[in-house]
Amino acid sequence: MIASIKPGARHRDVTIDQRSSSVVYQQSLPEQVLVRLGWGRTPVQRLLDAARRLATDVHTREAAELARLVGDSGDTRPAEVQFTQPALLYWRTDGGFASDTKAFHVQPNPGSGANPPCSDDRTTWTFYTFAGWQGIGEDLQSVVQNPGFNNPTYPADDFSLPHGSPGVGFVVFDPSQAGRTNPVLKPPAVAPTFPVKLYNPATDY
Repeated sequence: MIASIKPGARHRDVTIDQRSSSVVYQQSLPEQVLVRLGWGRTPVQRLLDAARRLATDVHTREAAELARLVGDSGDTRPAEVQFTQPALLYWRTDGGFASDTKAFHVQPNPGSGANPPCSDDRTTWTFYTFAGWQGIGEDLQSVVQNPGFNNPTYPADDFSLPHGSPGVGFVVFDPSQAGRTNPVLKPPAVAPTFPVKLYNPATDY
């Protein structure tokens, strides 16, 4: 590498090969040449430069990979990512869910209230019955029906299914095997820490 020095400097031309020691020449080269060669920066500064270049490279590669995965072409239109809706079973104990005119709702336009773009103003919502909800393509695999629990009310809390699976892919299991089997919880012993003393607000201050 050849560094040209402006007139008036102690050296006019300096020839440096890859095996030369930068420490020796730092003592004689003027500051503007050291900065151009990259020697005028401290090791910490050079490390920060390398970290910035690495962070920029990682960000660029991640953005490119994300665009590839979601099929983003670079347009302002968001990528179309589709998902499969699960099959759900809806039921209300009064049996009125299927005819409820406000069972579901959407907000057609962005709101401008306290939590934009969401809106708490129900007059801006569009409501649907279950049939209407399915009419716009939602919950197409779901159903409204009584699941047939044996006796789900308190204190029985018997959620067994004597008539079998209610459908929608539900697999019947033995509810007696769910949850903890020992009614008594025994927390582990806690090692002593600081001494505990009752606090009297009238005298202890």
